[in-house]
Amino acid sequence: MGCATARASIHRRDVIVVGVKSDQPGLGLRKGGVFQGFEVDVGGYIARHLGASHVTFREVRSDDREQLLS
Repeated sequence: MGCATARASIHRRDVIVVGVKSDQPGLGLRKGGVFQGFEVDVGGYIARHLGASHVTFREVRSDDREQLLS
């Protein structure tokens, strides 16, 4: 899937789901049930820029990221 195709598949969606690591402080960390860090900030920014009215964050591990993207 090319970049333009990927963007078209999520552009203007109401909800966009962003996968985030939950155990890397500064990048992706779940603290008190809330995700925080660079991945969260960037993922939220991109999702809103693409037109999402709501961004959902889900925990992903390194070994399942590729499978979840498919």
